[in-house]
Amino acid sequence: MDILRQNVRYALRRLRQSPGFTTENLVTMSLRFRSNIDSPDRQQTFLGEIAERVEALPGVDRAGFIHILHIDGDTWTADVAIDGWADEDRIGASVRTVTPELFEVMQVPVLRGRAFDARDTSDGLPVAILNRTFAGHAWPDTDPIGQRVKRGDDDLWLTVIGVVDDVHQDTVVSPVRPEIYFPYTQNPFAWSQSATLVVRGRTGQPGFVDAVRNAVWTIDPNLPLTRVRTSAQLLDDVMARDRFTTWLLASFAAVAVALALIGIHGVIAYTVGRRTREFGIRIALGATRAEMLAIAVGQGLRLAVVGALLGLLCAYAGARALDTLLFGVSATDPATFVVVTAMLLVVATGACYVAARPATALRRE
Repeated sequence: MDILRQNVRYALRRLRQSPGFTTENLVTMSLRFRSNIDSPDRQQTFLGEIAERVEALPGVDRAGFIHILHIDGDTWTADVAIDGWADEDRIGASVRTVTPELFEVMQVPVLRGRAFDARDTSDGLPVAILNRTFAGHAWPDTDPIGQRVKRGDDDLWLTVIGVVDDVHQDTVVSPVRPEIYFPYTQNPFAWSQSATLVVRGRTGQPGFVDAVRNAVWTIDPNLPLTRVRTSAQLLDDVMARDRFTTWLLASFAAVAVALALIGIHGVIAYTVGRRTREFGIRIALGATRAEMLAIAVGQGLRLAVVGALLGLLCAYAGARALDTLLFGVSATDPATFVVVTAMLLVVATGACYVAARPATALRRE
């Protein structure tokens, strides 16, 4: 029951946690490039035309692109080498390709340096932006701006021009990993042929999503658009598994309580049944109803206390193993052990009382 309660708390925390960017008033949709858009420059030009057309719509504040959207179930990773480190000492990082407007659209703060802009062309200085976790791990006591990194086995060194705040990659409560961003003009994944359009604006106005979709199709009427979602739908998709997990674990906890109640009731009823003659003698000698209930309930509670103590030991051992799987929730929270133990003792008291009531009927007989 303790482990179930911890999982329920963890799932509920996931439902409340911010992903690291402002989700309100966003619309996202995925697209795939035509086969002739096969270079970083062509991709940036094509995406720039779409963003310009979308931003001209009434109610649109900003539009940008990201190769793989955060918290959307997919992440690419790479081993990143740091200039000045031994070659074998690398940082495993998530990788994202974005247009210059993306951080503004998602309202991810730039903490140091600058975001991508028109200076970052395909024939310009190769650049990258890091998240706060990456920068803090690689240069805890040094300004990361101007430092150099390179991806995988590439020979091309990239200059760090900015540091942005952390955004959760996989789920809204999974620990944030180091992350590196590239501009589409220098896209190392130009062969991937995909992008996600992110639009911020008055998404609640009628026809907003259709207007964005139609604006994209004015650039290319045959461009396939998939996973068209508002921010509410995006979060609903992301949280669907967590809601199901919460419901499932809560159901298991309820079943565990019911089984505990039935088991305690059965044990006490059996014990009282075997002591009926003893109770009859005690009543004949003047024992009161309250005394008989105290004997029966006391015996049951002694068993419940012993069981609770053994359960606490097992729960603590199980919780320590579970601690590595939880984020932002302590598996050994004392309040959890106190609440679960108190709940079981209350259940045990009720079950003992119900099971012991037949003992009081002997006086009436």
